[in-house]
Amino acid sequence: MSNTATKDLVAKGFGYLNERNLDAFFGLYSDDLRNPTLESMGLPTNKDGFKAFVNVFFTSFGSPQFLPQKVLCEGDTAMFHWVFKAQHTGEFQGVKASGKPVEFNAFVRFRVASDGKVIEQFDCADLATLMRQIGA
Repeated sequence: MSNTATKDLVAKGFGYLNERNLDAFFGLYSDDLRNPTLESMGLPTNKDGFKAFVNVFFTSFGSPQFLPQKVLCEGDTAMFHWVFKAQHTGEFQGVKASGKPVEFNAFVRFRVASDGKVIEQFDCADLATLMRQIGA
């Protein structure tokens, strides 16, 4: 996969998230997705676990914004920094809705399979800042 095609895939993903088009967003991911990061959160490391992880941000936070900052691509691999902004409107990790605004940084590395879908992903997010912002 070319750098341009990989970068376009990242842009589509952020577009779908910000449009709240989760069916299209998850359509960018292979059914064989592996995301080892999810294990530390007690979630399955497959596509179902990833869906559960992403859906929490739509049920716990109102008006979420997923804002790409820097995208680097090399062939079938992308690494990118993005910022999440929202209002804490629902329970998150046992913390009841606070109504407080939140903003935190996240970094992702993923690899795209030959069919053009994301097959492997690793996430690193500043959830400590998020938890502090919601009063945990």
